[in-house]
Amino acid sequence: MTVTTGELSEEAIDERLASFIGRTDLGPPIQAREPISTTTVRQLTDALGDRNPVYSDPDFAAKSIHGGIVVPPTALQVFSLPGLFPAPGRHLRSPDGVERFVLAPGGQHVPGDNPQRVMLDELHDLLEGAGYTSPAVTNGWYEYKRYLRPGDHLSFSAPSVDEYFGPKQTALGKGYFITMSQDVTDQHGELVAVMKHRFIRFKPAFSDSAAPAELPSSNAWRAPTEELGDCTIAPAPRTDTLRFGDVSLGDELPKLVIELTPTLIIATAIATQDYQNVHHDRDAVQRLGHPDVFMNILTSTGFAGRFVTDWAGPEALIEAATVRLGVPNYPYGDFTISGKVVDREESPTGVSGRLVVDVQGTNSIGTHLSSQVTLSLPR
Repeated sequence: MTVTTGELSEEAIDERLASFIGRTDLGPPIQAREPISTTTVRQLTDALGDRNPVYSDPDFAAKSIHGGIVVPPTALQVFSLPGLFPAPGRHLRSPDGVERFVLAPGGQHVPGDNPQRVMLDELHDLLEGAGYTSPAVTNGWYEYKRYLRPGDHLSFSAPSVDEYFGPKQTALGKGYFITMSQDVTDQHGELVAVMKHRFIRFKPAFSDSAAPAELPSSNAWRAPTEELGDCTIAPAPRTDTLRFGDVSLGDELPKLVIELTPTLIIATAIATQDYQNVHHDRDAVQRLGHPDVFMNILTSTGFAGRFVTDWAGPEALIEAATVRLGVPNYPYGDFTISGKVVDREESPTGVSGRLVVDVQGTNSIGTHLSSQVTLSLPR
């Protein structure tokens, strides 16, 4: 039986999506708007509560294996986003001569914009026209060739579509998954990282006119404030680094509990240059069927990196990370991160050893984050 979606059958959508596989002309390469600045790094680590001194303390960083301030590896994707790049269409003039300024959310256009059309737009238009109107990022894979430094000016290759599958029924709604990859180079043309993302375009499970009554509102979601008892101020982060011989397979990492406030979710979205309205605009996101704004994947990835280096120490080197998102992190309640060493391998040179840490982050409705972080430790 042929299933139709909008005016296209699923077979026709499959045929169109297959034509995008392996294409290298889906869009232009992206150059970061400006070199990485210490201000950007500070704003990000402040929002994440990441106190690793190699990101913030020039004196400590100068004496470390890095020889100076470096950037959290998990911040890589931040520098591919345009932020609130000026657009002519945000300044409008009414017939009576009055000027109006409209600050549109990231990825959205206002009247008067005339963006250059690229092949990737056709992919999104195909799915949106078939009713798959809502996007969300679900997975990320990152391989870090070296640590970035303030002053690096990154370029991201044109995205390449690696695979697609669907339609698949999810908690968000029925949708298609698309996986794309990009190479990242610095100002000298050196390959510094490879990143891959999977996103879904889905039909929302319900519209704003048919929202189920049991959907929690922002008020119903608020958890009762718990007494903190005799809590004390946590000590400064460790300045020593674990040695490979100190770690055994199966070791569990100390848990990290993060209070999910609206300020956290909005501040981290802004610090990661992600202005998609689902991360800051409650009215807009409720029309899509969510009870409130929710955390973006860049923040979840950042917390995974912070969690591991809080435990391992400032000179642990993150080499790769995989991230899979489950249920959203909405405001209120706690986000609890736990971890366990699941692989351990000495390097052939005997100078260091490589670990793989399984990281899980949960909230009151389930598992939000499933990640594996690969890092090396000195012997």
